[in-house]
Amino acid sequence: MANTHGGSGFLLRIFSALGVVAVLAVAAIGGFHMLGNPFTTKHVDRTAPPVLTKLTDLASFHAASGQFEVLVDLEDHVKWVPSFIAGERTFFVGVGSVDATIDFSKLTDQNISVSKDGKNVTVTLPAAKLEPAVIDPSQSHVASRNRGLVNRVTGAFEDNPTDETKLYETAQSKISAAAAATDLVSRAQNNTRATLTSMLESLGFEKVLIVFPGPPSAS
Repeated sequence: MANTHGGSGFLLRIFSALGVVAVLAVAAIGGFHMLGNPFTTKHVDRTAPPVLTKLTDLASFHAASGQFEVLVDLEDHVKWVPSFIAGERTFFVGVGSVDATIDFSKLTDQNISVSKDGKNVTVTLPAAKLEPAVIDPSQSHVASRNRGLVNRVTGAFEDNPTDETKLYETAQSKISAAAAATDLVSRAQNNTRATLTSMLESLGFEKVLIVFPGPPSAS
């Protein structure tokens, strides 16, 4: 039985495999004659083609994912000055997701123990971890923005008076914090345990034990 499975090295290979110009037309017929409106505006896309800068092998099992929405309320208040004169308050709806992953990249033979009779196998995995929140720009948007007179006037001379970077960063931070308060980590470990147990049992193992650091999570 042990030879059939190829031992822990064979299983290790299985875990690693889980890891993966617009052109303006001018015609002269019977003399020079412009076709259509000579001041017609056309959209020209001169974006350079994407350049591949890095290739990375993925070895993380995305075992659970949570979808979140947060209403960000940020205000720049000028002391002693009414808000309609100076200041800014923005409401931003941030929508994003957080994945819980298991890192398979550093697994070795020591993480996999097969019994002498080849019937039982124990796999020790690192604990699941939460990835940084990813904000979806297609669903996230500014719900409202109230700017004082001074802000509107000075903004006319700025390149980007309504920069949304801070809004996205705040939404990402709050969603990441919210994800940490959920059961995503334990859910990811349970999902990983169920997936690997089913796979290893299909290979002929009678007893499969998937171990994570710390106390076992509830099933």
